[in-house]
Amino acid sequence: MRSMRIRSARLQAVVISVTLAASLPMSAYGDQAGVPPGPPTSVTAAAGDGVVYLSWLAPADTGSGPIIDYWFSASVYGVVVLQKDLFSTATVAILGYDDFAINDISVVYSVYAATEFGYTESAPAAEVTPRAGAPTPSVVIESVSPAGGSATSDGGGGPTPSDPVATTVNAPATAGGGTITIAETTPSEAPAGFVFLGQEIVIESTLATDASNPLRITFSVDPSFVPVTIFRDGLPIETACAQGGTANPSPCVESGAGTASITILSDHASRWNVGFAAYGFDGFFSPVDNRPVTNSTKAGSGIPVRFGLGGARGLNVFVPGYPRSQQVTCDSGSAIDGIEETTRTDAVPLTYSAGTGLYQYTWKTERSWAGTCRELIARFRDGTEQRALFKFK
Repeated sequence: MRSMRIRSARLQAVVISVTLAASLPMSAYGDQAGVPPGPPTSVTAAAGDGVVYLSWLAPADTGSGPIIDYWFSASVYGVVVLQKDLFSTATVAILGYDDFAINDISVVYSVYAATEFGYTESAPAAEVTPRAGAPTPSVVIESVSPAGGSATSDGGGGPTPSDPVATTVNAPATAGGGTITIAETTPSEAPAGFVFLGQEIVIESTLATDASNPLRITFSVDPSFVPVTIFRDGLPIETACAQGGTANPSPCVESGAGTASITILSDHASRWNVGFAAYGFDGFFSPVDNRPVTNSTKAGSGIPVRFGLGGARGLNVFVPGYPRSQQVTCDSGSAIDGIEETTRTDAVPLTYSAGTGLYQYTWKTERSWAGTCRELIARFRDGTEQRALFKFK
């Protein structure tokens, strides 16, 4: 409850400061007799670090139009905390702190289309939560002809370790045409035992799809993260499609289960994540002893640090910049065990042995560390961290 009180106090302060930035009241619109516009559609929000990309489609019917302005509203815990004029007819906006794009606060946005004859509010976008350190969000909107078509979040380079997921949505010709929106935003909380990879993918579609005429969604993943599982609305999608070309059940896996290219059939667009099972770290293996034992070895040697993660998890298991070490105070009371095995310092930094089921990280120590104690820190991509103690002679 303590963290909730802190967050509520911060939220109250933010509401007061940000709401003061609201522009003229919306009652200024609609002062002439006529038909107000229809609502904006396909409103999509994508969050990053202190920023939200907001996009939408113009109303199909502008009433007695034309559109002269767009507004947006921001709601937190179901309460509207801000209404603001965008002073633009563009259908995209980049929102910051003054627009309630605030790290660790979940917010729901909607958009108003305004003419001289009134205004109409859109359906709300999916809730988003900016996070510190989150990648830059992206929104892609593609028009699809009645002959079919596709949209993709891949900018041309394919998935990479730093941007590990690229999404392509293919629509059948039978869907009648329309628009597809792909937004990459901060992930939701993953189910127990899993970690969500990269960004959450929110797909919006105006196409008339169903189980017989489904969307074909392909998730391309950087191979270093395989095997992976696809999640829709937080639930894993693992059942194979029972009949070729149809979403039976919906959604279902058409091909590539667990690989670097997984295709899902779905009767409608939704919220998707690519996840992997949390690592099953089972301790350091010989020649390294686990804490609280201190390992003793000669400074400047190469130390084979062996560990298991519950099987092969690729070679991209560490957070960038790790493993690393730091000097610590030597504990004269701890048990000390000598390192019985060293290796060449020019050995491959990280390998995996299918025979033993173990990884080996070759730690290249420095001669200048003689007479000191250090702590080796291994931080993994599933958010866990492991440490081992060393004393150098």
